[in-house]
Amino acid sequence: MTAMSTVRSICWTQPVNGQAKTIRFIFGLQIMRIQAEHYDHQSGLQSQDFYRGKIAEIANIQSGDWAQYNNIDFGDDSAVDFQVQASAGDSGGYIEIRQGSSTGTVLGRCAVYGTGSWSAYSTTSCSMAKSLTGKHNIVLKFTGPGNLMNVDWFRFRKVKDKVWATSRIEAEDFDAQTGIGAQTNNNIRNVGYIQNGDWTLYKNIHFETSHTKFIVRTSSAKNGGKIVLRKGSVWKEWLGECAVPGTGSWSTYTTTTCQISLDAGSRDIVLQYTGSGDLMNVDWFKFGD
Repeated sequence: MTAMSTVRSICWTQPVNGQAKTIRFIFGLQIMRIQAEHYDHQSGLQSQDFYRGKIAEIANIQSGDWAQYNNIDFGDDSAVDFQVQASAGDSGGYIEIRQGSSTGTVLGRCAVYGTGSWSAYSTTSCSMAKSLTGKHNIVLKFTGPGNLMNVDWFRFRKVKDKVWATSRIEAEDFDAQTGIGAQTNNNIRNVGYIQNGDWTLYKNIHFETSHTKFIVRTSSAKNGGKIVLRKGSVWKEWLGECAVPGTGSWSTYTTTTCQISLDAGSRDIVLQYTGSGDLMNVDWFKFGD
């Protein structure tokens, strides 16, 4: 299967274990994800289907295990950021990103922390110590004590340019998250499976002037919930909140506007979701005057 784009070429050759594959990324807000179970070589790993029957992953990972992915094409733009979605029922561990082999040059090291359950996934972003262009074989090598983690997918990115607060920000263009899953519902790409305490992080949102409105498009077959806005992380400054109603169906969307107060400048924004049961799907959000 091959997909092409006139903005930047994308080439995805359907991976087959033991066969070479080529992946070309689009550098921007979203880049092609590499499914962890689509390795070319591995040591110590197992593949399994998990997480509500919707996720295939590599699992039972212990220290020294590794997975190799051949012929990854980084194109002409240097990748400086590594992002991974993983779960860890224990304390987690580390992923070493190596070039060429399991003993090759270390390009970066990423800490994956415990998520409380093997079925609770979180997305982590880490900086690369060395950037790459062109085609390379990449190895993910896992270190730490005990049972480390399950890995769903990973990708490489360049540092994201600033995002204008007044433009629509697609909810699935998160930089990090806990608990949610990206999905397509009624031909709308969104974040779903949202429950109490889940959150998504969006980096480098630029507010040219002060803003007083948070505008969000959501659906909910249940009673909806509340979106709490925070600065930088889920534990930091409270910026405002927005009550999102039920819409009667997961495929019926409505746009809600809530009052907030944000000064001019660039900042990372966290959307933290609260309520009971299955809360909502989020399509996009933006800020207004």
